[in-house]
Amino acid sequence: MNDIKFFLKFGEREHLEGLQKGELYFSNAKTFRYYEEKLLIKGQGDQLEGGSMFIANNLTKKNPISQEVEFTGIKGNIIVHYQPADFLPVFCIFACFAKDCTMDENGKLVVSLSEEQKNTIRTHFPNADTVAIIQNPMQFVTDVHDTIGFECKSELVNYFPLRGVNSEQGMVNDFSYIKYLMQDTPPKREGKKIICSFNANYVYRALLCKDLFFTNEQEYRFILPKVNIESGQVFHVQLQQAIELQDLNSFLNT
Repeated sequence: MNDIKFFLKFGEREHLEGLQKGELYFSNAKTFRYYEEKLLIKGQGDQLEGGSMFIANNLTKKNPISQEVEFTGIKGNIIVHYQPADFLPVFCIFACFAKDCTMDENGKLVVSLSEEQKNTIRTHFPNADTVAIIQNPMQFVTDVHDTIGFECKSELVNYFPLRGVNSEQGMVNDFSYIKYLMQDTPPKREGKKIICSFNANYVYRALLCKDLFFTNEQEYRFILPKVNIESGQVFHVQLQQAIELQDLNSFLNT
């Protein structure tokens, strides 16, 4: 967290003027999936939001209640969406690190994004015309946690090859992703097998994992794990700092 120098939020000016007043617009996983699956906007949208792609050479599915085997021996890719994560409120923001900044002539730290990052912003947020600049990210995180009125989890998003990695057996799931997702329940050994379990109480972790395709979005996320929203909703917080707004084109071209 100490390495984050600024937070940036890209969007339409009227919405970011709300952010200046402490109005945080939270969305949910079903909405993010809709953006890619129906509106074909990959970037702002993500088919795997709140879910996983399992790459199986020998997949077995059991009934979760009776534990009876429903099918086995299946080979292929299966996308699973975690139902308890579908409606959890998520607020996303761009994290600027030291590598994304330079010193100006007055010795002041300023944002200096790479051309690759700028292109990502332009393509992933096609409707954005404004950028909100948060000078003190640590204070912003504290303000959200202290005043939003609900249990809040916040963390940098972790980027994994969610669509698989090459191995001697062909494409397989990235085990570091599995370990992150299921870290709250100790794995069990059964002979040569390792059994990993994902506890629904920690399903918010699925919202903190994204595919490498999204790496340049450098997201920091706030999640309310005990709240459900059917559609986008504003949650109010009390901010201890002013938030500057700039025209996005001018910001990216400067």
